[in-house]
Amino acid sequence: MYRTAAVHINRGLSLVPEASSIGSFALLFGVVMFLVAPPGPKAVYFYVFAGFCLLISIACIVRGRARQFVGSVIGTLLFSLSLRDVRGV
Repeated sequence: MYRTAAVHINRGLSLVPEASSIGSFALLFGVVMFLVAPPGPKAVYFYVFAGFCLLISIACIVRGRARQFVGSVIGTLLFSLSLRDVRGV
């Protein structure tokens, strides 16, 4: 039963719901954040969030090892942000 579950989990969502819904919304948010970034020092936060959204959209489109790599990058970013909040920096 474990092997059957692992096969289904590793397959993931089909390309149509994943790429069209999650990927397109993440891409839309990323592009909008690039466009509405204010001039000045706070623009960096908009660009970082836009890059994060674009990583999510890339993870929805690609398959195989590339998806695992992009997913690892996203997970590492989220983990490092959570450590930053815990330390109070």
